[in-house]
Amino acid sequence: IGLFFCFWSWVGFESTAMYGEESRDPKRIIPRATVLAVVGLGALYMLVAWTTLSGNGLAVSVAVSGGSTGNPLDLFYGAAQQYLGHWAVTAFEWLMCSSAFACGMAFHQCASRYLYAIGREGFIHRALGRTHRSHGSPFVASFAQTGVTVAIVGAFWATGKDPYLDLYTLTAILGTMALLIVQALCSFSVIAYFRSHHAETRHWFRTLVAPALGGLGMVGAVYLLVTNLKTASGGSSALLLTLTPWIVGGVFVGGVAYALYTRSRNPARYEILGRIVMEDTQERAEEPATA
Repeated sequence: IGLFFCFWSWVGFESTAMYGEESRDPKRIIPRATVLAVVGLGALYMLVAWTTLSGNGLAVSVAVSGGSTGNPLDLFYGAAQQYLGHWAVTAFEWLMCSSAFACGMAFHQCASRYLYAIGREGFIHRALGRTHRSHGSPFVASFAQTGVTVAIVGAFWATGKDPYLDLYTLTAILGTMALLIVQALCSFSVIAYFRSHHAETRHWFRTLVAPALGGLGMVGAVYLLVTNLKTASGGSSALLLTLTPWIVGGVFVGGVAYALYTRSRNPARYEILGRIVMEDTQERAEEPATA
């Protein structure tokens, strides 16, 4: 419930900032579409979790997912083999690969969009805010994100780490922890923002209760993730897993420090943070409809 409320209060700001320019009415369409996706995925995840626990049994599920008995992926492969046959295991393997690729592409898209927005506002490098002359895509930011990805994958490959159990799992945990913290901050920022802005759209549930429940739910999720890192990683003892909370905390502190430095040394640049895309979105929303 807390996760749902968090997404309800968060998606209106997060998705509008990232994809608002591509929608005629972003403040209405994007939040509805995202909430629909969140509800659908939430129901799917609950169904998968229920069928997995039912198929393996509670004791086996805990043992396998914790890495104490074989490969954590056997949690799915074992049940598929037992109830459906080997063809289902093969299908699961292909689906696992394709879903991992889709997930990686989604993260690439989001990261590229953030770099693009940062570049448009003059941070890091203005070239990141360039778009392709023919396609209109943020190609410089996409190539920059590709370079970072190649460096990370190359580092794991050079140290002989497993591409899924180490690279995919450990980096996913790191990214998930950071994202949960960002979503919690976004939820609380909704409350702070509407206390002093846009009194006409202030609402007791949408701008107070929902973001408060969402933020508290995310804080609880972060606590559970931090205290169960080893279980979430399938029993990994990698150094990256141990350093994950410190890496996320360091990035957070560094971001806050940079924001405070920018506000004190260059207030004009600080004021445009997050405003360029939103202003363009508003202009598009106010344009008359065309055939």
